[in-house]
Amino acid sequence: MKNSKIFVKTLLTSIVSLSFVTSALANSGIPNDNQTRVHMVNNIEVVDIVNPDDRGFSFNNFKEFNVNEPGMVLNNSVNGTVSQLAGQLNKNSNLSKPARVIVSNVTGGNFTQLKGMLEVAGDRAAILIANPNGIVANGASFSNTNHVQLSTSTHAIVNKGDPATFQLIGGKVVIGEKGIDSTNVDNLTIESRAIDLNGMITGKTVSLNTNSILAGTGIGNPEISIDTGALGGIYANKIIVKSNEKGTGVNLSNLTGTESLLAEIRGTANLSGQFRGDNSLFIFANKLNKENATFKTNGFPIVVVEADI
Repeated sequence: MKNSKIFVKTLLTSIVSLSFVTSALANSGIPNDNQTRVHMVNNIEVVDIVNPDDRGFSFNNFKEFNVNEPGMVLNNSVNGTVSQLAGQLNKNSNLSKPARVIVSNVTGGNFTQLKGMLEVAGDRAAILIANPNGIVANGASFSNTNHVQLSTSTHAIVNKGDPATFQLIGGKVVIGEKGIDSTNVDNLTIESRAIDLNGMITGKTVSLNTNSILAGTGIGNPEISIDTGALGGIYANKIIVKSNEKGTGVNLSNLTGTESLLAEIRGTANLSGQFRGDNSLFIFANKLNKENATFKTNGFPIVVVEADI
């Protein structure tokens, strides 16, 4: 009976995830402030971001934020520039200086879909997309950015635009069958209560973090915080996986780190497929099921152990 309930729950979750990925073309960037501007250049959506604060953070609020094919441009240019997607761009008249970090914060009720390239035009900047409703990445890629963070968090802005603590409310990040190509990004970080990995993530350094939320929200613990589907996996130089919610399990499969692989799980880790960390491979979990997994390094010790994390 217990197995039947788990199967039904898993099936329903898969159906919901699939409906996210296959839904119709979504509205793209719909600003929810009086500063962020969206316009079309050569049939490409261009976002003139808000002027950054003293620390270089540009906070942009959206009712909806989606990246459709072929992509979207975040205009971070103070003098005009040539965009990979849109061609010649005028300067962003909002800016007195370029941003270091571009925050796209979703205040509406819909999840974000990333189906194309998200490009920073002008000075290179980190990208943070925060949507507590969830994020679906299915064919996503990025250009001219050193760090991309996808988070199902909500954030507040305190005095003078300083960013307050980001708080995970709920939501889920779903990686569709077309996956994420972050090979042009130094670091890709995905942070959520739950992550469904139904496609491949490729990159340099890829981090998956699932964390607990504040008490009193009325949201229960997910049974599985990271769930890898048949086509899911990660191929990167460095892979870091952390599931910090006590007692929550993960299903991990096919993680290839050409330099290193580190996983820390505060619950049960169900491992299958191949796990590779050429220079180091460390997997720690409260409980391990690893009978269906293989582990490989280039002659270095393999550490896959149960531990009190």
